Amino acid sequence: MVGWGRIVKGVTVFDDMRGCVADLRRWAGEERARADREAALADQAVIHQAAGMVSVHCRCSTDDAAALLTARAYATSQPAAQVARAVVHHGLRLD
Repeated sequence: MVGWGRIVKGVTVFDDMRGCVADLRRWAGEERARADREAALADQAVIHQAAGMVSVHCRCSTDDAAALLTARAYATSQPAAQVARAVVHHGLRLD
């Protein structure tokens, strides 16, 4: 039996704490993975929205518009999602 006010079996307390730390790390890893998935979905959505906007501005297919977004991202050394957000939220035009 372990009491938090006194240590009855030092090894048992250490094992319990190690398990608790492992649980916290596992939970943090799962939360980080969930946040990464949500961010990836948000990036994908804004890229598709920007491709639609660019296709209208440039009068081209959405595949060509996505290629234009990718080319701008590469040329400016920015992530495609950042260029897409500039198109959607800040009015960046690629025509």
